[in-house]
Amino acid sequence: RVLNLVRLYPGISRTEIAEQIHLGKPTVSNIVGSLVGAGLVREMEPHTQISGPGRRPVGLELERLIRLSVGMELTGDECIGVLTDIYACPLRVVRHTFDDTTVGASLSLMARVVDHLMEGYDPSRVLGIGVGVPGPVDPSHQDVIAAVNLGWFDVPLAPLFEEKIGRPVIVVKRQTAGALAEYRQGVGQG
Repeated sequence: RVLNLVRLYPGISRTEIAEQIHLGKPTVSNIVGSLVGAGLVREMEPHTQISGPGRRPVGLELERLIRLSVGMELTGDECIGVLTDIYACPLRVVRHTFDDTTVGASLSLMARVVDHLMEGYDPSRVLGIGVGVPGPVDPSHQDVIAAVNLGWFDVPLAPLFEEKIGRPVIVVKRQTAGALAEYRQGVGQG
């Protein structure tokens, strides 16, 4: 809960966290201390001026590069990849055109996109990869039911791609991914 509050409200102080989750300040300080020690959270410069005695609150934020994620969008023409920090801010975007949309060739292209995105970054920091495909997906098996413009039918994309790159993969319909992005980061916030 502490880590989630720091994620949702960058700059939040220990006191504000304690108030929101109804824990004692010493308990919150211990939790934050272990998160700072693990390199997940960092302290910011004090963010408010206090007139009178007492310490100024120290804001907290997630260490932006402690964990990364990769997003991919497959169209009929290209594979677009983005590497993001823990706050989903883009660090790098690459686009590669499909020469061959067979499943095997597409998996190879997708792996090259991931390699290109990860140049200069530690791949062990990647939490996972989300892939938006142009067609319906069976969420229980992560199979692409039909991606007509790729010529795919009943493709177990997530298991195949996970095996190829060794990272967790989630596959969703492109429109679903777009709606989720708008809800979390765009016009649908709040």
